[in-house]
Amino acid sequence: MKHLHLIGTSHRFVPPSRIGEVGSKEELLQLLNREKDQGLLRGFVLLCTCNRREAYLELAPGSKEIPPSIVRAFSRVPGLRLHGPSVTEHLFRVASSLDSMVVGENQISGQVRAAVQDARDQRRLSSLLEEGFQAALRTAKEIRRKTGLGTQSVSVASVGAAATRTLLARRGIENPRIAIVGAGTMAKKAASAFRRGKACRLFFVNRSEHKARALAETYGGETLSLAQVLRGSQAFDALLTAVSTEKALIDLACAQILTREGPIVLTDLGSPANIEKRCGDLDGVSLLDMDKLREISEAKLEERQALAAQAEPILQRGLARFRNRQKAKDLGLDRVRREHLKLAEEELSRITQFGGFSESYKSHLEEAFLRLAKAHAHLHLKDLKTRLMPAQT
Repeated sequence: MKHLHLIGTSHRFVPPSRIGEVGSKEELLQLLNREKDQGLLRGFVLLCTCNRREAYLELAPGSKEIPPSIVRAFSRVPGLRLHGPSVTEHLFRVASSLDSMVVGENQISGQVRAAVQDARDQRRLSSLLEEGFQAALRTAKEIRRKTGLGTQSVSVASVGAAATRTLLARRGIENPRIAIVGAGTMAKKAASAFRRGKACRLFFVNRSEHKARALAETYGGETLSLAQVLRGSQAFDALLTAVSTEKALIDLACAQILTREGPIVLTDLGSPANIEKRCGDLDGVSLLDMDKLREISEAKLEERQALAAQAEPILQRGLARFRNRQKAKDLGLDRVRREHLKLAEEELSRITQFGGFSESYKSHLEEAFLRLAKAHAHLHLKDLKTRLMPAQT
């Protein structure tokens, strides 16, 4: 695993509002593909979420350091660089939601799975990265099954929806009018979270009318165009955004229009930010952006940390299994087994070439040699594993 490297950043190093400074997913993919085409990378997986930009790299043979162009891109903000076995441990924690902004959130495993599938589809996934990511996802599944971590309806979207509800309740608003801009996973999770609570009137907003209509049919609500929202055709008590866009959807002028009918809660789940931060300075605007949601999620961490403690030994066992398999490959244990059988066959051929053996005797002799070879190979492999691999607990 000496060729494995990781470079990236997350909510642990910078406020979520700064994650996008590293670059968009498209910009990073273009950079990484260029380095792979030049023969500097054997493969890579790019994981981009609202709180994370990480590139998992397997360097090509002969390469010892991450290409400088990649280092420069990811060095725009503070972050982390890992090498060797520490890369896989970090990956296992990410896939299991132990490194998430909301520990135990149930969205990250799907995002990791999608990142791997994308790399596979684009032929940029090396066999080592494939094995590492699949092992991490299997361990994440085991953690969910045995501890319940990640099975609750906990996500950035649900935290955002709950925080929005709290601010609306403080104003004594019943059956609030809530607009949801977006049609992706985050928007769907937010809609589901709102519907689990008290009555509210939902409006679904998307550039694609049929996507907005589909959400309205699924979760119950009305549809509006983005243009209608931005010109203030409908009054809202809250507006939640969850889209991927290079430019903020809601700027200062838009926020002022949205407050003409009264105060509003603006909740930004987008990546990069969908709502300009200065909108929060306006009278009548309560802004819940990723930075604020991180503060809220950290305040509610105690219960999930207890589950995370239960997950730790499961993670370590899964990690040990993966590393042991890689060691087995490095040691060539399958080759050891084949060599034992080959030697037995060669010795049997040497003995029987002189003749004087009946076919029945030769058959019994062959069976005995092969049994002995397999038994000896088993003892040899067992001894190697005992000496060179850490004991499982």
